[in-house]
Amino acid sequence: MVLCVGCNVKEAIAFQCPLCQAEEAEDEGFFCSQECFASNWISHRDNFHKGGTVKAGAKRKRTAATEEAKPVEKTAAEAAVPTKGKLERKLKVNAKKVEEKPVEVSSAVAPWQPLPDARDCDSQGWAAVKPALNAKTTKAVVQLPKASTVVSSFWSCAFAGARLVSDIVSQVKGTETVVVCGSQMTTHAFAWAMRCIGIARRARLILSVSDDDMKIHPSKYFSTDVPVVLTSVSLLRSQGKKVATNLSEWMDNRTVIVMPDVANPDELQTLTSKAITFVCQSGEIANTFESDDYSHKMEQLIPMSFAAPVANDALGTRFDNLLSTHAAQGNLLGFVERIINLFSTSKNRVEEVLTNTLFVDWGSAAGAVLAHHKLAFVMRYLADHSDKFAASSADLVKIAVRVIARVAKCLPAIPVADVKSKACNLSLVATVSYLYTDMSSQTVDALGSYWGFSKVIEGTDQLTGLNKTRKEIVSRIRHRYGAKLGPRTAEFLVVLMHLLHDLVTPLSLTVEEVDNATQFSATLAHDVGSLDAFLRLCELFGHSGAAAKTNAKAKGAVAPPSGLVHPPQGAVAVSTPFAALPVSGRRQREVDRLTSMALDEILMAMPRQPVPMYIGDVGNLIGIWTKFNAKYDGSLAYTLSEFLERNPETFKVVGNIVTRLKAGTVEQVRVRFDNDKEEGSDDEDKGRRTRDRKALTGLGSKGKNTPIHHSAKARKKAEKKERNAARYNKNRQTFDKEKMVPGYTKHGPRKLKGRGRKANIRNFKRPAAGPS
Repeated sequence: MVLCVGCNVKEAIAFQCPLCQAEEAEDEGFFCSQECFASNWISHRDNFHKGGTVKAGAKRKRTAATEEAKPVEKTAAEAAVPTKGKLERKLKVNAKKVEEKPVEVSSAVAPWQPLPDARDCDSQGWAAVKPALNAKTTKAVVQLPKASTVVSSFWSCAFAGARLVSDIVSQVKGTETVVVCGSQMTTHAFAWAMRCIGIARRARLILSVSDDDMKIHPSKYFSTDVPVVLTSVSLLRSQGKKVATNLSEWMDNRTVIVMPDVANPDELQTLTSKAITFVCQSGEIANTFESDDYSHKMEQLIPMSFAAPVANDALGTRFDNLLSTHAAQGNLLGFVERIINLFSTSKNRVEEVLTNTLFVDWGSAAGAVLAHHKLAFVMRYLADHSDKFAASSADLVKIAVRVIARVAKCLPAIPVADVKSKACNLSLVATVSYLYTDMSSQTVDALGSYWGFSKVIEGTDQLTGLNKTRKEIVSRIRHRYGAKLGPRTAEFLVVLMHLLHDLVTPLSLTVEEVDNATQFSATLAHDVGSLDAFLRLCELFGHSGAAAKTNAKAKGAVAPPSGLVHPPQGAVAVSTPFAALPVSGRRQREVDRLTSMALDEILMAMPRQPVPMYIGDVGNLIGIWTKFNAKYDGSLAYTLSEFLERNPETFKVVGNIVTRLKAGTVEQVRVRFDNDKEEGSDDEDKGRRTRDRKALTGLGSKGKNTPIHHSAKARKKAEKKERNAARYNKNRQTFDKEKMVPGYTKHGPRKLKGRGRKANIRNFKRPAAGPS
């Protein structure tokens, strides 16, 4: 349980500091309500956000600042020791470490299961009130069994009250009924009892009234189609104090049913109202009824296999009446549409309202599995419709992810045995894979533990290859559902299609088994259509296998049995790019693995005995550090000395001297040079230079032109040297000193006409030959 940072009394699950959210703090900065946050923001900012800015990656525990103010009690041994200087600071640090233990989380809440059928209760005598309650009953104080408590008797009272409401609604038209419960959670529990009987659509929940709504007369909440209002006693009494009218406006000329968790129920009765009150005799709830006041009696309670609702004082007071009504009626589509409407009108309070509503409504017809699938549907729907809010679309997705992760934590986790035998979390895996980029790694790991899967697809970008392999199916799904439900919903259905192919490829399943694996009929059938039609679109043939048999006979193959889901004939099995959980800390685990490999390589290059060495000599053994670090994805350190200092359990570094702490078990392996000579040679340095020269020039010791085998690096250097020598010999020319004069241009030999290209080396013409 995480306590509120402000009041430090109530359990904080509704609101978190925005700066703590940006820093991804998991157990810090939670408040019980918006008002508590506003009144305590200054002190919280001074303790945790002194600079007023977000420190990325600086995850702190919630008790880092709050526990400092608490006095630390000393033990007898500590009190006997004088605490001064370093010793005093050391004792304080140790005491803080003891206080900073993680807060334990409350146990999981079992979802409310359907109540027994009325015929079974009548045959067994469960929740039977004598004399029987009916629509004509005007006043009744029902006495519960003496050994019962408020918690153990609540479902029996809710069942009897819901049956009475059903009789009043069906027999006496125009009669308005008010059901008063002790808390918001028990109000939702009574609505669940009405839903089990089948009259939840005739009721409306009023759990929160704003200052503007205080002026509305209670009669405005009733109508011909909705003659029943469910509310909490705290709201009635607070409204009675704030307005000029009193509680009689709620009670007059109406039938009032009071649950056993309401304190002082006699205050809710008037002369003109019909009051049916269930009273527990255990003394937990104060009442003024005496033994003569009881007119009816309930002798036997309904044996329930799940716990009764218990009021949660940690919840805030913010609720939305329409949102609570949709949740109580099981109208999942209306529920998510109302959340989107609230986000568009009052963005700041939608997270608190959504959290409070989900934490008080635990009704689930199919247990925890269906409850988890409904949470996944809410998260998907809000993500799919977040594009309507351009700049703030990411905020809606983050709110949905945070709230659903908190609520899923309180539900019982899906057993791994059920996952392996029934594959009942296929749609949940598709949801997390579809929204992978919108979740933190911690949230992905948490949902994996709650929903019973150990691998996930890291976003839709990882399915590019599969989409090309099954491009025809992907094109059909996007074309059919993209325009109707939106492109994001179509992408989720593509992810679900790939997972279905992986599920049914190794074995043949019935459509019912696939429906259990995806909870398709409960969460997707309303928008997508029937499961059989979706399987045909995915080329996974369903009930009517006539087309499959015809195609199989045409190809000469054996047709699969009718009613089974199977991949198409001749389909090639393609592996899905799954990533194993946990996802968080994956990079650190990879860095640790690479660091361990680098340490082994350095230790193998060093001498076996732990002798002191210069760090530069270690660098000579392993080569250039930047290239060595690049082999390990640059995850080591900036310099070799820094890397050695980071591993004090392996090396002892003093200045520029390093010593390995443990002797090696294998022979020394040269990392930098391939043909190094063993230690102990007198001319080790000279021999090293000779071998380096041979490696660089490619010449052996037997002859001048005898090549030797050398590394690629040495070959490249030798080739470069040969090219440079050839270029130098080719371009060698005599140097003319006259060209050193600036602006001087040396002219070539002059040319004369008729002499072609031959240079005229004479300055005068040869005289013509005359007679001798």
